[in-house]
Amino acid sequence: MGTCLLSGLSEPSGGISEHLRGQTDQLGFRQFPHGLSGITQPCRGHRAPLAGLHPRYLRFSQSTPAHFVILTTESMTPTPEIPEPHYIGHRQRLKKKFFKCGLQALHDYEAVELLLSYAIPRKDIKSLSKDLLERFGSLKGIMDAELEELTAVRGISAHAAGLVRMVKEMSALYLQEKAREKPQISCTGELLDFCKTALGGLKDENFCVLYLDTQNRIIAFETIQKGIVNQAVVYPRQVIERALSHKSSALILVHNHPSGFVKPSDADIRLTRTITDTAKLLDIMVHDHLIIGENRFFSFREEGIMPL
Repeated sequence: MGTCLLSGLSEPSGGISEHLRGQTDQLGFRQFPHGLSGITQPCRGHRAPLAGLHPRYLRFSQSTPAHFVILTTESMTPTPEIPEPHYIGHRQRLKKKFFKCGLQALHDYEAVELLLSYAIPRKDIKSLSKDLLERFGSLKGIMDAELEELTAVRGISAHAAGLVRMVKEMSALYLQEKAREKPQISCTGELLDFCKTALGGLKDENFCVLYLDTQNRIIAFETIQKGIVNQAVVYPRQVIERALSHKSSALILVHNHPSGFVKPSDADIRLTRTITDTAKLLDIMVHDHLIIGENRFFSFREEGIMPL
């Protein structure tokens, strides 16, 4: 690395070159090969950069007189700018593609990658997205995964896992509100979409009830009981008490089978009959009992086994 002392005041006696040669020789520096003429600038009392030169090229020495500046000659051209990482442009292209064509235009790993880009900045996450799909089997598997399962994947923080979970639950709320907009509801496509989104991926059995008004519009959707993998203990009294609390005129019973096998058990059939008979005494109708599996459902009414 070469350096040169530049005078900002008057040139010392004997000429600046001779004076600085002694200074630079003593300090272990060397001068510019083309001399110092025309590139000096006053700097007593402050260390202003030389005109046209970046401050990074200026260095100072306590052993140098106050009116001298040490200029490094390690590089007289600006350092080239480091190009942005390739994934920055890739993320922008993904977003542009999504805004123009929707998720249908993206591969599954691209959809996951786009979602994670809002939680994981400044990092290439394509391989991470593919790892998630491989581990959980599908987009649905990722969305249905528990927070602990997601954060167990290297590279997925609690923040990223929370975003995935929030998208899943907001989707369920959207479908519930969409079902509420129906003038009347019994077993519509909107209702089934909502139930499958809310319950289809759960690891444990949940028993829920849709409470309806006299026009068969949704008043509330509540989880009455959460159980274990193959059963949830439900007390009919709980269902009826909540119906009275909501001033409900009709019910739709809903529960999931985590195994994916949707055929009702004998216990399911007995529970449906007990709740139906009890509700009838209070002029409350039970329209249906839906069992939700992984990618399918079972309707007591459609199968003709709903108690009259």
